[in-house]
Amino acid sequence: MPTTPPPPVDVTALVPALAAYARQTVRLHPRPGAPTAADSSLGGPLAWPLGEPWPYCHPGRWDHTFDDAPREPVPFVPVLQVYARDAPQLPYPPGTDLLQVTWCPFDHNPYSAPIPRLDWRDSAGFHQPAAIPAPHHASPRTTVPAPCTVSPEPVLEYPSWDLPRDLYYAIRSATPYDFDAELSVAPGTKLGGYPSWCQLPEWPACPACGTTMEHLATVASLECDPGGERWLPAGSRLRQPSGLLLGDVGSIFLFTCTACPHRPYESVFQNS
Repeated sequence: MPTTPPPPVDVTALVPALAAYARQTVRLHPRPGAPTAADSSLGGPLAWPLGEPWPYCHPGRWDHTFDDAPREPVPFVPVLQVYARDAPQLPYPPGTDLLQVTWCPFDHNPYSAPIPRLDWRDSAGFHQPAAIPAPHHASPRTTVPAPCTVSPEPVLEYPSWDLPRDLYYAIRSATPYDFDAELSVAPGTKLGGYPSWCQLPEWPACPACGTTMEHLATVASLECDPGGERWLPAGSRLRQPSGLLLGDVGSIFLFTCTACPHRPYESVFQNS
């Protein structure tokens, strides 16, 4: 199982105030493979209920950003599937144990990127998963993830741009290491913790109750940014295992509101 190397220094020993901001994230460490619908995966087959229609993007609802997008219905593609047994830290609604993420592979407004759909499910009744349609023949290869197995690993991380500025600069002054690249937020596809922002923070507010939503998951183009080799598991050099290239090496961040029983969600796309 891939294991994240320890940080080169205990930054909270240098700046104790940082300890209050620690959060646990779950790095998924996707690797090319052949997952089944019974597995947690990135880009693998989903345990889709028999009788439930597969989601499509329909011509009457186009908000695609390019005129050469298909004019017939486009099936969503599987992106992420996570069973509670592999990541019990997620805020599964009562009666569910499965998180599924799909999206239309064509870019959409307002981000010129796919906009995810999120489903929480109870996997107990999935004795025979439904068949999943193949991606549209014109789908960009860079937004259809190749099937990958995952190896969830809990890791402690700290915010970077979400810190108060005086604390952020105090940390940067206290250590010779690059705080942003080596000591703060874990990069790559992950669950919970902090978003590894590519630009300034964009925490969405819940459309139902107005509270700031929680980071649920990140689907990233790269598992490790150049300059952030500290996060590469020992013996691994896979930076783009799923083949995803979202925009200009960007990431899609998923957020949810745990204060609302129906778990509303939002997504944010940022380019690096």
